[in-house]
Amino acid sequence: MAADEVSERIRRAALARFVEVGFGSATIDEIAAGAEVGVASLYRRWPDKAALANELMVAYLDRVETALEPEDGGTAKSRFLALWRRLWDLAEGDPKLLVFVEAQAHDGFMTDEVAARKEATGQRWTEAMGEFGMKADAATATAILVGTMTAAWQMDVDTDREELGRRLWAALNLD
Repeated sequence: MAADEVSERIRRAALARFVEVGFGSATIDEIAAGAEVGVASLYRRWPDKAALANELMVAYLDRVETALEPEDGGTAKSRFLALWRRLWDLAEGDPKLLVFVEAQAHDGFMTDEVAARKEATGQRWTEAMGEFGMKADAATATAILVGTMTAAWQMDVDTDREELGRRLWAALNLD
């Protein structure tokens, strides 16, 4: 088995365990067992559970920052819906990662650097929402958008993302 494949299995197992029981309750032994590798395989790649969790967080932040790149042209609504689709695609590609990041927002595992980056990405998300000129304030719009995505993926809701995006736009604009 290739080293990259083993690392990915460990990441997936850690993510699943963090979502299931939380960072604090997940153990290295459980993560290794979920990945079907020995504990030493995990420790060869990460010095501890926190380093692995930080890597997962950074991977998510990279993807969110890419999704937040502004769209040129079009109406505020069309730009919002394009952002909604990019964010939905991100969540759909790895829903457990979204749930992990939102559920673990206040755990102490993050390094200062990762915590600062997470805060900066959250601020950028709020700024992006503010650029649409919605009636709802940007912080509220951000919370509603993130909450909607997290809930949909956490509960495995089968929904029409386009319709949900239009409804969110209407709700945030008090239409």
